[in-house]
Amino acid sequence: MPLVSVLLCTKNPNPARLHEAVLSVCRQQYQHWELILYDDASNNHGQAVIQSAALLDTRIRLVHGSVSRGLAHALNCAVQAAKGTYLARMDDDDRCAPERFLHQIAFLSAHPECDWVGSFAKRFDENGVWGNFTVPITPTAHDFLRNSPFIHPSIMFRAESFARAGGYNESETCRFCEDYELFLRMAAMGMRGVNLPLPLLFYREDRASYQKRTIKRRFSEAIVRFRGFSMLRLPLMKRLLYTAKPLVLCLVPRGVQYTVKRRLVRSRRTKGDHP
Repeated sequence: MPLVSVLLCTKNPNPARLHEAVLSVCRQQYQHWELILYDDASNNHGQAVIQSAALLDTRIRLVHGSVSRGLAHALNCAVQAAKGTYLARMDDDDRCAPERFLHQIAFLSAHPECDWVGSFAKRFDENGVWGNFTVPITPTAHDFLRNSPFIHPSIMFRAESFARAGGYNESETCRFCEDYELFLRMAAMGMRGVNLPLPLLFYREDRASYQKRTIKRRFSEAIVRFRGFSMLRLPLMKRLLYTAKPLVLCLVPRGVQYTVKRRLVRSRRTKGDHP
């Protein structure tokens, strides 16, 4: 039985990006894994692309969804099919560093008090790595105010902790920020997550990524923020201030957000930063 179940849900994916994502799992130094490749009701072309990716390794298990009900539902379905002690998230356009699973398994084995572990990442686009993505190593409740202190596709959960939390919230309110809501809920339950200060993920972030940040998504995030901050019993004024953050960003053109963000986080490329 595999120790790690990788959860990768996709719908009508970019063929090259999906294959690279899957291959980055296949190239892991730690080999006792299974990949649950969940097809979230793709069209005929998308199904063919996903089927092709599923043939890249015998440890890949393809699961088909008949109706698309959002990422949270797809992930919960993938979890139901998983057999591993640990659940590792992965997106269909990102890439894992080869040593990712080794480091995360070692950490969780040595720290039974932790329910999940994430990591730092390298931001990249079609031109290569363009910046670092760092998050708090040991996040506190206050670290949830500005943004989620965890990079979702870098996370490895204990399967038992994930089940105790009740999985991803599939409600329409959480449709675009199911990861943020889950981390807030788990933290409010007294569970603990840590980030390894190692770039174990290559996180795709380009101009197209910002086009997904619609007004509807921003309003959903505001609701998730206020509810989560209340569960964490954060000060009322801070709850209100940081709940308003995504609403204020609705007033800023997404192209401007992308340009400013890139300038803020861009760092000099270093040797070995190839996704």
